[in-house]
Amino acid sequence: MKNFSKITIYFTLFILLLVGSFNYTIDPLWNFSHKNKLNQYQMGWNERQAKTNVINFQNFDYNALMLGTSRITYINKNDLKEYNAFNYAVAKMRPSEYNEYTEYAKEKNKKDFDIIFLGIDMNSAQLIVSDEYTSQITYRNTAESFMYRYKTLFSIDTIKYSLKNLNNYIFDKYKKRVQTYDRDMIVHSYPKSKEFVNHDVSTYLSTATLKYDDNYKEILINFKKNNPNTKFYVFTTPLTSARFIKRFSNKENIEFYTRWMRETVEVFGKVQNFTTLNNVTKNYVKTFTGISHFYPFVGTHIVNKVFNYPDNDPFYEDFGIELTENNFDEEIAKVVKSLKQ
Repeated sequence: MKNFSKITIYFTLFILLLVGSFNYTIDPLWNFSHKNKLNQYQMGWNERQAKTNVINFQNFDYNALMLGTSRITYINKNDLKEYNAFNYAVAKMRPSEYNEYTEYAKEKNKKDFDIIFLGIDMNSAQLIVSDEYTSQITYRNTAESFMYRYKTLFSIDTIKYSLKNLNNYIFDKYKKRVQTYDRDMIVHSYPKSKEFVNHDVSTYLSTATLKYDDNYKEILINFKKNNPNTKFYVFTTPLTSARFIKRFSNKENIEFYTRWMRETVEVFGKVQNFTTLNNVTKNYVKTFTGISHFYPFVGTHIVNKVFNYPDNDPFYEDFGIELTENNFDEEIAKVVKSLKQ
């Protein structure tokens, strides 16, 4: 009986050691910083927790912060050539979240950021009736809880993620995914067929009247005030032409669009507007993965435009319009006119 108990204990310890070692090797929750062949491709796990884990557990020393929704996760931080940037963009990030995520990053960075690279979506200005989200404090508390990253090594959920990531690597399944992270938390997106993109875009077209969040401008004003030592580079994200035309086919939504642009410009002074009809949005079967997300190579040209980096590709000549208070009425009138042609 004693021998059986010993065998059981040793076997249990062996299994725990095996599970812990495997989860550590793959590290699907980004609780550690090591890199190897088996963990070089990672599924997009809960980005809010994963990126907070990176900030908490890894060396965090940056002079630029990237913020926005999942669309901004597709922009390679290395494209910001003059800066050492951390991409803290997460799925469905709301303007009401900007401040708490930035404050946490500043705390861990032990200094203000020189710049904030902020991508704002049309959805950012929408009134969300059930705008309930988990506070960043929750993710912070999780990451900073006692022995968190070591306890996750023996979690069933962690091993599920590890097995999926291993499967993606062994069978090259990551090449079929819309979004795959590498160990530097840079997104790689693999080509989708014309049929897939067209189907995804056509499925989610809508003319529903958008409701404006009257708190939108005030939230941005307060966010800017909380970062007086930081320069903001602000841009709006592109929409596929099919979605753009359909969405802004009625007067109410055009008014929404105009107010969204005007208030954003009033707060930041200058905004690069990519939410227009242009070569990129018209040729969306080549430039978008589906209804919402552009490919990372498009993100490179967004950065080029925002920072005025050289860009010799003529395809992107009409991609992005700089909006200021001086040219606002003229440029918005052009956008509205393009919708009627």
